[in-house]
Amino acid sequence: MEKYSSMSFCSTSTRNGDEPKANYRGRDRSYADLAEFIDEKAEQLDISAVPSKAAELHCLFDNARDSIIALLAFARKTGVLLEGLHHLTILNSLLRDDAGKRTIKTWCNGKLVSIDVDDLDAADAARLALAEQCGVSEQELLRFEQRMADPYGACFRVPCNHQGCSMTKAVSFGNPAEMLDAERLTANEIWYCRYHREAAFLQGGIISDEFLPVLERIRQSPGLAQKDTGAKRDDIQFLQSVGLLTVEKVTYGTRLLCYQIALTDEGHAMLDKLSVAVAVA
Repeated sequence: MEKYSSMSFCSTSTRNGDEPKANYRGRDRSYADLAEFIDEKAEQLDISAVPSKAAELHCLFDNARDSIIALLAFARKTGVLLEGLHHLTILNSLLRDDAGKRTIKTWCNGKLVSIDVDDLDAADAARLALAEQCGVSEQELLRFEQRMADPYGACFRVPCNHQGCSMTKAVSFGNPAEMLDAERLTANEIWYCRYHREAAFLQGGIISDEFLPVLERIRQSPGLAQKDTGAKRDDIQFLQSVGLLTVEKVTYGTRLLCYQIALTDEGHAMLDKLSVAVAVA
């Protein structure tokens, strides 16, 4: 992991004409590309040895301020026309107010809140204490808080394994530990949407991983009702249609009481296959 220092972002240029080892080039790139690049840089940083994040952030703000001022002054001196309004807007955001304070936004309990830079260490200590209470790292808690504020909801999305399909399945979570579980699950999960799951089974003998616990429950308790399997009705109908389940009606006279569900021989074989695949993974 890259050791953090306040010079990490100040030494990417060279005076001998050599290109820096890692840099972001190309103004035609999207903001999403730039955000991804910054995320990668952040992932590489180790800030564990920074004694005060507030002091370090002030230092980085001051360095950025001085660099932009030097850039604009040099450009003006040489007659280079820059997009001054954009640079001045950025410069203004880096300056302290009349009281010498800077306000920043950070995450707290799933919400973006404004705090003074000088209060960053206290906010960081509170987050660290909460992370220890939740049994996760500070960075994992921070990712959870960011996810909780996502307008699309606190979830990861699993794409359909069928090539070219744009369907996805949401895997939701409600706390940091559940987020990590969902993250691990979605990293390797095989899932087919309702439009492609039959073709996946008929052509390759593959079913979605989400059916593993359903088949396990039915094996452990043959004759389960649909509501006790943990599966939706159309999921049971699909598993029955491909020959993995039998569904028998239980009636009293002409009255339908329930459906009893059990594995077929093919269902037992598929469950064994899925269990081995999960164990290997």
